Amino acid sequence: MTTLRSRIFDSCNLLADYSQVESTPVLPFLITLNLTASRLTPGAGQNQRFSYDVTSIGLPGGDYADLTRIVLGLPEEIKADDITSITVAVNGAPQQVEFGPEGNVRLFTASEPDPESGASGLAFYFPLPREDSQMQLTFELDEPYPIGPMTLAVSGGGVTLDSLDICGPAGSQPEEPVTAYYSAEICAPVSVTPYALAGEPQVTPCGEPEISLGQNCGRPRRDCGFTVRQRLCVAVPLQFGAEAVAGETRSRCLAAGGEEVCEDCGPDEEPQPEGVIERTGYC
Repeated sequence: MTTLRSRIFDSCNLLADYSQVESTPVLPFLITLNLTASRLTPGAGQNQRFSYDVTSIGLPGGDYADLTRIVLGLPEEIKADDITSITVAVNGAPQQVEFGPEGNVRLFTASEPDPESGASGLAFYFPLPREDSQMQLTFELDEPYPIGPMTLAVSGGGVTLDSLDICGPAGSQPEEPVTAYYSAEICAPVSVTPYALAGEPQVTPCGEPEISLGQNCGRPRRDCGFTVRQRLCVAVPLQFGAEAVAGETRSRCLAAGGEEVCEDCGPDEEPQPEGVIERTGYC
């Protein structure tokens, strides 16, 4: 049976384990997407909700550091007004959340990132001890976003790690697919093989039987043959169709830069007739 996990999360991770990332000191923290507390596919009138559990698994005496902040790499199109609520709980205790430029939860952009970690996204400034502690971070969006890889940055002990990602909001919905039209003549050879099946013969006596002595039936003959001719009209139903299969995607790089490079992306002066696409290859 296809599950929510298999349908949505084939392309992203439900767990980010920074305890396995080499650093000095080690940041021994597991971050998981809590599917029970989250509402990833909201219904009518509901907000989309993402909830993450941060668990510390450091051991006594090791070279481990406490967590000082965590930054969820939200896409740039998500603004502060799009976030309807934020909650934080440490070891089950709700925390006071102040969302804003000077608060303990802040939203950073790529042009103005978090000054300590250099990461952009939703930053949570809540310390978490390196051993036997858990924190739950939850936020809601007023519009649902598709699910995909989201960069995850953690800081502590003067170290910042951002090499792992986790499932989260992955940007706006993709554009509607483009419809292409192609005409083709289809030829299907059809063979018709006639046949004739003999049914059960119907035998009717003609007059009274003649009975005589002896066994004289004339010259022996095993069968009597005759010919029947019949014209046939054969109707053959045929159904034609086509299946479209996309080949390997390729691109041709045109231009890049800090200034506008899409000035010539508008419609052509002489647009092609609607529904017609120029053919550049041969079948």
